[in-house]
Amino acid sequence: MSRPTVLVTGATDFIGREWGRRARARGDRLIVAPARELDASVRIDAIVNLDTSPARRVDVTNEIVDLVERLAHKPAVLVSLSSIDYYGARGDAEVTEADRGQPVRQSQVCQVWELAAQRVRQHGVRECRLRIGLVLDATLHIAPTPWIHIDDLLRMIDRALDDVTWSGAFNATSPQSAFVVPLRARCAGFEFEYPARNRMSRRTAASPAIPVP
Repeated sequence: MSRPTVLVTGATDFIGREWGRRARARGDRLIVAPARELDASVRIDAIVNLDTSPARRVDVTNEIVDLVERLAHKPAVLVSLSSIDYYGARGDAEVTEADRGQPVRQSQVCQVWELAAQRVRQHGVRECRLRIGLVLDATLHIAPTPWIHIDDLLRMIDRALDDVTWSGAFNATSPQSAFVVPLRARCAGFEFEYPARNRMSRRTAASPAIPVP
Protein backbone atom coordinates (compact mmCIF):
# COMPACT_ATOMS: atom_id res chain seq x y z
CA MET A 1 0.00 0.00 0.00
CA SER A 2 1.37 3.41 -0.96
CA ARG A 3 2.08 5.79 1.89
CA PRO A 4 0.36 9.21 2.05
CA THR A 5 1.72 12.62 1.21
CA VAL A 6 1.48 14.79 4.34
CA LEU A 7 1.83 18.54 4.68
CA VAL A 8 3.57 19.31 7.99
CA THR A 9 3.92 22.66 9.74
CA GLY A 10 6.29 23.24 12.65
CA ALA A 11 8.57 20.55 11.21
CA THR A 12 11.73 22.09 12.68
CA ASP A 13 10.40 22.34 16.25
CA PHE A 14 10.82 19.64 18.91
CA ILE A 15 7.53 17.83 18.27
CA GLY A 16 7.78 18.31 14.51
CA ARG A 17 11.30 16.87 14.32
CA GLU A 18 10.32 13.82 16.36
CA TRP A 19 7.14 13.16 14.40
CA GLY A 20 8.90 13.81 11.08
CA ARG A 21 11.50 11.14 11.81
CA ARG A 22 8.75 8.71 12.69
CA ALA A 23 6.75 9.48 9.54
CA ARG A 24 9.74 9.23 7.19
CA ALA A 25 10.76 5.92 8.75
CA ARG A 26 7.46 4.37 7.70
CA GLY A 27 7.68 5.84 4.21
CA ASP A 28 5.41 8.89 4.34
CA ARG A 29 6.22 11.68 1.90
CA LEU A 30 6.39 14.98 3.79
CA ILE A 31 5.85 18.48 2.43
CA VAL A 32 7.28 21.19 4.69
CA ALA A 33 6.66 24.28 2.54
CA PRO A 34 4.38 27.04 3.90
CA ALA A 35 0.76 26.43 2.95
CA ARG A 36 0.45 29.86 1.36
CA GLU A 37 3.20 28.97 -1.15
CA LEU A 38 1.60 25.76 -2.42
CA ASP A 39 -0.21 25.49 -5.72
CA ALA A 40 -3.81 24.28 -5.94
CA SER A 41 -2.72 21.32 -8.07
CA VAL A 42 -0.51 19.73 -5.39
CA ARG A 43 -1.76 16.44 -4.00
CA ILE A 44 -1.94 16.32 -0.21
CA ASP A 45 -3.50 13.33 1.54
CA ALA A 46 -3.31 14.65 5.11
CA ILE A 47 -2.14 17.70 7.06
CA VAL A 48 -0.39 17.71 10.44
CA ASN A 49 -0.28 21.19 11.97
CA LEU A 50 2.41 21.21 14.65
CA ASP A 51 3.25 24.93 14.59
CA THR A 52 2.72 26.18 18.16
CA SER A 53 4.53 29.51 17.88
CA PRO A 54 2.41 32.21 19.60
CA ALA A 55 3.26 34.68 16.84
CA ARG A 56 2.24 32.37 13.98
CA ARG A 57 -0.08 29.59 15.05
CA VAL A 58 -3.45 31.18 14.22
CA ASP A 59 -2.18 32.64 10.93
CA VAL A 60 -0.59 29.31 9.95
CA THR A 61 -3.81 27.46 10.72
CA ASN A 62 -5.86 29.92 8.66
CA GLU A 63 -3.39 29.56 5.79
CA ILE A 64 -3.85 25.79 5.93
CA VAL A 65 -7.62 26.10 5.65
CA ASP A 66 -7.28 28.62 2.82
CA LEU A 67 -5.04 26.12 1.01
CA VAL A 68 -7.58 23.32 1.49
CA GLU A 69 -10.26 25.56 0.01
CA ARG A 70 -8.33 25.97 -3.24
CA LEU A 71 -6.92 22.45 -3.53
CA ALA A 72 -8.33 20.36 -6.35
CA HIS A 73 -7.68 17.20 -4.30
CA LYS A 74 -8.84 17.67 -0.70
CA PRO A 75 -6.89 15.97 2.13
CA ALA A 76 -8.71 13.39 4.22
CA VAL A 77 -7.79 14.86 7.60
CA LEU A 78 -6.27 17.80 9.45
CA VAL A 79 -4.59 16.99 12.77
CA SER A 80 -3.85 20.22 14.62
CA LEU A 81 -2.24 20.84 17.99
CA SER A 82 -3.84 22.96 20.66
CA SER A 83 -3.12 23.39 24.36
CA ILE A 84 -4.69 22.50 27.69
CA ASP A 85 -4.69 26.27 28.26
CA TYR A 86 -8.01 26.02 26.41
CA TYR A 87 -9.61 25.17 29.78
CA GLY A 88 -8.41 28.39 31.43
CA ALA A 89 -7.66 28.81 35.13
CA ARG A 90 -9.42 26.05 37.08
CA GLY A 91 -7.01 25.36 39.94
CA ASP A 92 -6.87 21.64 40.67
CA ALA A 93 -10.38 20.90 39.32
CA GLU A 94 -10.50 17.88 37.02
CA VAL A 95 -11.48 18.61 33.40
CA THR A 96 -12.33 16.51 30.34
CA GLU A 97 -13.05 17.37 26.72
CA ALA A 98 -16.66 18.05 27.72
CA ASP A 99 -15.57 21.19 29.59
CA ARG A 100 -15.71 24.49 27.74
CA GLY A 101 -13.21 27.30 27.55
CA GLN A 102 -13.34 30.33 29.81
CA PRO A 103 -13.42 34.11 29.21
CA VAL A 104 -9.77 34.53 30.23
CA ARG A 105 -6.88 35.32 27.90
CA GLN A 106 -5.07 31.97 27.95
CA SER A 107 -8.31 30.19 27.09
CA GLN A 108 -9.48 32.71 24.50
CA VAL A 109 -6.18 32.45 22.60
CA CYS A 110 -6.68 28.71 22.29
CA GLN A 111 -10.35 29.07 21.38
CA VAL A 112 -9.44 31.32 18.44
CA TRP A 113 -6.72 28.86 17.40
CA GLU A 114 -9.13 25.92 17.51
CA LEU A 115 -11.90 27.76 15.67
CA ALA A 116 -9.43 28.42 12.86
CA ALA A 117 -8.79 24.68 12.56
CA GLN A 118 -12.48 23.80 12.68
CA ARG A 119 -13.15 25.85 9.53
CA VAL A 120 -11.67 22.99 7.50
CA ARG A 121 -14.83 20.96 8.14
CA GLN A 122 -16.64 23.22 5.67
CA HIS A 123 -14.62 21.51 2.94
CA GLY A 124 -15.47 17.96 3.96
CA VAL A 125 -12.18 17.36 5.78
CA ARG A 126 -12.07 15.44 9.08
CA GLU A 127 -10.49 17.58 11.78
CA CYS A 128 -8.88 16.46 15.04
CA ARG A 129 -7.38 18.76 17.70
CA LEU A 130 -4.93 17.47 20.31
CA ARG A 131 -4.84 19.63 23.45
CA ILE A 132 -1.36 18.96 24.77
CA GLY A 133 0.15 19.51 28.17
CA LEU A 134 3.86 19.73 28.97
CA VAL A 135 5.65 17.38 26.54
CA LEU A 136 8.31 15.29 28.28
CA ASP A 137 10.93 12.84 27.09
CA ALA A 138 12.73 12.24 30.38
CA THR A 139 11.86 11.80 34.04
CA LEU A 140 11.78 15.27 35.55
CA HIS A 141 10.90 16.47 39.02
CA ILE A 142 8.43 19.26 38.36
CA ALA A 143 5.36 20.55 40.11
CA PRO A 144 2.09 18.73 39.38
CA THR A 145 1.02 19.74 35.90
CA PRO A 146 -0.68 17.97 33.00
CA TRP A 147 1.97 16.29 30.82
CA ILE A 148 2.46 13.70 28.11
CA HIS A 149 5.48 11.70 27.00
CA ILE A 150 6.65 12.62 23.51
CA ASP A 151 6.29 9.01 22.29
CA ASP A 152 2.65 8.87 23.38
CA LEU A 153 1.99 12.23 21.70
CA LEU A 154 3.52 10.99 18.43
CA ARG A 155 1.34 7.88 18.60
CA MET A 156 -1.74 10.03 19.21
CA ILE A 157 -0.93 12.13 16.15
CA ASP A 158 -0.64 8.94 14.09
CA ARG A 159 -3.91 7.58 15.50
CA ALA A 160 -5.67 10.85 14.69
CA LEU A 161 -4.37 10.64 11.13
CA ASP A 162 -5.44 7.04 10.55
CA ASP A 163 -8.61 6.57 12.63
CA VAL A 164 -11.65 8.13 10.96
CA THR A 165 -13.55 8.01 14.26
CA TRP A 166 -11.16 10.55 15.80
CA SER A 167 -12.74 13.94 15.21
CA GLY A 168 -12.90 17.09 17.31
CA ALA A 169 -10.93 17.78 20.49
CA PHE A 170 -8.85 15.21 22.39
CA ASN A 171 -6.84 15.86 25.55
CA ALA A 172 -3.27 14.79 24.83
CA THR A 173 -2.22 14.24 28.45
CA SER A 174 -1.11 11.23 30.45
CA PRO A 175 -3.94 9.48 32.33
CA GLN A 176 -1.94 9.85 35.56
CA SER A 177 -0.95 13.49 35.13
CA ALA A 178 -2.70 16.24 37.04
CA PHE A 179 -6.22 17.53 36.46
CA VAL A 180 -6.69 17.18 32.65
CA VAL A 181 -8.19 13.77 31.83
CA PRO A 182 -7.68 12.20 28.34
CA LEU A 183 -11.21 10.82 28.47
CA ARG A 184 -11.88 10.57 24.74
CA ALA A 185 -8.56 8.84 23.98
CA ARG A 186 -9.13 6.30 26.75
CA CYS A 187 -12.70 5.63 25.59
CA ALA A 188 -11.32 5.07 22.09
CA GLY A 189 -9.00 2.38 23.42
CA PHE A 190 -5.76 4.35 23.12
CA GLU A 191 -3.11 2.75 25.33
CA PHE A 192 -0.46 5.02 26.84
CA GLU A 193 3.03 3.56 26.88
CA TYR A 194 4.04 6.07 29.55
CA PRO A 195 1.05 6.63 31.86
CA ALA A 196 3.35 7.51 34.77
CA ARG A 197 6.66 9.37 34.99
CA ASN A 198 8.45 6.46 36.63
CA ARG A 199 7.98 4.47 33.41
CA MET A 200 9.62 7.06 31.18
CA SER A 201 12.72 6.37 29.15
CA ARG A 202 15.57 8.81 29.61
CA ARG A 203 16.50 10.35 26.28
CA THR A 204 17.15 14.07 26.43
CA ALA A 205 15.04 16.70 28.14
CA ALA A 206 11.61 18.26 27.90
CA SER A 207 9.74 20.57 25.57
CA PRO A 208 8.22 23.60 27.27
CA ALA A 209 4.48 23.90 27.37
CA ILE A 210 2.94 25.96 24.58
CA PRO A 211 3.39 29.59 25.65
CA VAL A 212 0.52 32.05 25.70
CA PRO A 213 1.65 35.57 24.87
